[in-house]
Amino acid sequence: MTVLSGLVAASMMFAGGAAYAAPTAGTPTVEAPASVDEGDTFTVTVTLPATEDVFAYSTTLAFDPALVEYVDDSAAGPDGGFSSSSTTADAVTFTHTRLGGSPALDGDLVLFTAEFVALGGGSAAFEIGALTLVGTDTEELSVDAEASADTEITPADGGTDGGGTDGGGTDGGGDGGTDGGTDGGTDGETDGGTDGGDGGTGTGDGTAEPVSDDVSVGGSGADNLSDTGASPAGLIAAAAIALALGITLVVRKSVMAR
Repeated sequence: MTVLSGLVAASMMFAGGAAYAAPTAGTPTVEAPASVDEGDTFTVTVTLPATEDVFAYSTTLAFDPALVEYVDDSAAGPDGGFSSSSTTADAVTFTHTRLGGSPALDGDLVLFTAEFVALGGGSAAFEIGALTLVGTDTEELSVDAEASADTEITPADGGTDGGGTDGGGTDGGGDGGTDGGTDGGTDGETDGGTDGGDGGTGTGDGTAEPVSDDVSVGGSGADNLSDTGASPAGLIAAAAIALALGITLVVRKSVMAR
């Protein structure tokens, strides 16, 4: 006799004239959301249809601890009776039994529900293996419980990785705009303005604006005189000699007129 059958036998001591029968059931199923987002809390349900005379049962649900985390004490079964659960790193085992003269369970039975938290992206599988039923006569029935469900978990950063920022919007604008403006504007201004001399002021596209005819090219007049190499002192002396000759001619014309 297993521990589960022993619990049933002890409970049935108070059952009085209850009718005994062997349990029967259909094929179990596992239900889970088709998809969730990382960080979501969701429910997994284990169901057993077409049951008859199920006084107690025990089953284990396995999961992937890398993708989901079981919420402690979240497993819950039918109302009435006594339920307990235990967990390992990758599974939760749920046990339920009726008490005393309580009637056995019949029909489509929700064996238990459990809550999980999605930890990361991927396909999380939930599977039940052994399922043991005990009837009111303490007879056990082992059900082939190869049932499972998968939940697809979307990672929290799925939208960002899709290429919104890195996909060419920001980088493309930066390369085309900034570099184009710098190369066309700065280089154009330097080459067209500085190197071109009287070629004018450089523009953003590398062309030069013409200089107005009214603008003196090359700086002030004093700078131009220096550029010719002429000596200012020599020019002054020449002007003085010309002035003296002019005075002499005027005096001689005046004497001759007399």
